[in-house]
Amino acid sequence: MRPPVYWVNLESPKGYLAERLMLGAETAGPAHGGAPGPERRTLSGAAVSYADWVLPGVLAMNVMFSSLGGWVG
Repeated sequence: MRPPVYWVNLESPKGYLAERLMLGAETAGPAHGGAPGPERRTLSGAAVSYADWVLPGVLAMNVMFSSLGGWVG
């Protein structure tokens, strides 16, 4: 069985905190019976603001709900 994989953006200030929380949750669970821990991979790129991340999803949900409302009504 392959170990789980996670990715960390080294340029992100919140990446370190997210990694520590994830690894803390991983080790707080039951013993893995000698299974290897998660494999860390790094990536890089420009930081994405919250608005740039959430706005497309909000717009897509509005289009979907409007389409459903127009079809039913």
